[in-house]
Amino acid sequence: MAPALLSVPSAHSILDHTPTSCFRAEPPVRATNVVFQIRPVSGVVSIAARRRLVAAPAASATEMAPAASEAERAKPFIEEMRAAAMRLHTKDQSRDGRKDAPMEPPVAKWEPTVEAYIRFLVDNKLVFETLEAVVDRAAVPWYAEFQNTGLERSEPLKRDLEWFRQQGHTIPEPSAAGITYACFLEDLSEKNPQAFVCHFYNMYFAHTAGGRIIGKKVAEKIHIQKELEFYEWEGNLSQMQQNVRGKINQVASGWSRAEKDQCLDEMEKAFASSIDLRRHMEFFLYFVQIILSDAHPRPAMAPAPASLSPPRALSLLAPARVSSGRWNSLSFSVAARPVTGVVSVAPASAAAAVTAQRRLVAAAAATEMAPAASGEEGRKPFVEEMRAVAMKLHTKDQAREGEKEPQAPPVAKWELSVEGYLRFLVDSRLVFQTLEDIVERAAVPWYAEFRNTGLERSEALKKDLEWFKEQGHTIPEPSAPGTTYASLLEELSEKDPQAFICHFYNVYFAHTAGGRMIGKKVSEKILNKKELEFYKWEGNLSQLLQSVRDKLNQVASSWSREEKDHCLEETEKSFTYSGQLLRHIFT
Repeated sequence: MAPALLSVPSAHSILDHTPTSCFRAEPPVRATNVVFQIRPVSGVVSIAARRRLVAAPAASATEMAPAASEAERAKPFIEEMRAAAMRLHTKDQSRDGRKDAPMEPPVAKWEPTVEAYIRFLVDNKLVFETLEAVVDRAAVPWYAEFQNTGLERSEPLKRDLEWFRQQGHTIPEPSAAGITYACFLEDLSEKNPQAFVCHFYNMYFAHTAGGRIIGKKVAEKIHIQKELEFYEWEGNLSQMQQNVRGKINQVASGWSRAEKDQCLDEMEKAFASSIDLRRHMEFFLYFVQIILSDAHPRPAMAPAPASLSPPRALSLLAPARVSSGRWNSLSFSVAARPVTGVVSVAPASAAAAVTAQRRLVAAAAATEMAPAASGEEGRKPFVEEMRAVAMKLHTKDQAREGEKEPQAPPVAKWELSVEGYLRFLVDSRLVFQTLEDIVERAAVPWYAEFRNTGLERSEALKKDLEWFKEQGHTIPEPSAPGTTYASLLEELSEKDPQAFICHFYNVYFAHTAGGRMIGKKVSEKILNKKELEFYKWEGNLSQLLQSVRDKLNQVASSWSREEKDHCLEETEKSFTYSGQLLRHIFT
């Protein structure tokens, strides 16, 4: 069959899509298995509700796929799905395209590395294994129709990763992008079968079309001579695709019109989730991160932006040491385990995989841990140690202590939109509200030290969003980056206070430094220089910051050296999650 569209945006969405196969997951996890319980404060979204925002079919697609026309509704349902996919392209990519701009840059502009490509393959293996496990379990009986279609990709990916290992490459654990999508698919498969089928279709059919084109182009760029098994199928691919199309039509024939529309409405979110897996390879434009430049001890200097490389930015989560041996206690159920150097998602028991995958997001430490404090740093007030670790994650141009290579464009080159900025503000409000709720509840007594610091941002953001609404803008619901980070913070606050404090510090202090610089640049470009409340504080900001520094030092004075080091090790992961929120602004 002829591949549809050669551009990257189409590559992901493509087109003659075959069902996206399900990733390997274990039997459904019921609501009674939720790891933590949150007491929502009036007017505040509970964590259970935030999770549902991620899983609900309409939560994260900012612009839903346009409804099918009457002519389209007369077609087999698979044709409606394809038509909905085509509308997410631009006119240049397809005559049916309706997008003003592609959802991804063209492959020609990517700057992939072998390491980034391996991360992409590892995440894809997890997602395809999950899809396969979902249909094998068939908790929804008609999922069984999609067993053994011939399109399954987890075994070829396993062999490809083994080949890379034999060439001397290190095979990483799945990253945040893969784990998040895999967990999302598990939840969706139980709660919303029609939406799940949309992702199934998109993953498999996109890979057989645009995915193959991307694979060829990336292999040329990084000089891989071998044709990977990921892009090879046994038997007649066209016949296998047609067989799956027939099964989707058969299954959908039993759906109501509302259920069919719900499936189609999920299309843009399916595109976005797949694109997130490919961010590893896009590299050139990903992750401009302005992070923690705590003006002390250089108050006269402007804060310097930090940057994380795209490949690292979405692959920082790998199982590693967690304080108090908490990770070791999960060893029986870890879903992503290295076997002879190759990532193998092979859950040990029925309910274990999904639980472990969720905990990977919440508890795993960074692949590249922040450098340990030196002996000299260890004698400083603890906030100075925190700042020193953060500064090492900058480049030499950004800070004299910087140790990173510059790998992202400056703010001046961002392509901004009000809609993207609104998504950033909405997700930021959820994160700040969560931080404020946690210290207000003070499940750990010394959290109460951080109440009413004057740095709180949720009310300021509420006012800003109301202003945007008055200007005629639609305020979206929180998206996956915001809800995921909020859930992580809730879980860390209960199970790992030292790691939580690292996030608390970075979120607040980064916003008062680089965050203000970003706000100013965005305001100049798209808001006619309006200054939002988000970037204003009542009182003397320097004094407010110093007060929080003192409280942090006081609290940390009772920690062991191991607990302090554990807090510092969380720094790069805190950068990553904040960067995922920031990405709304410039993508």
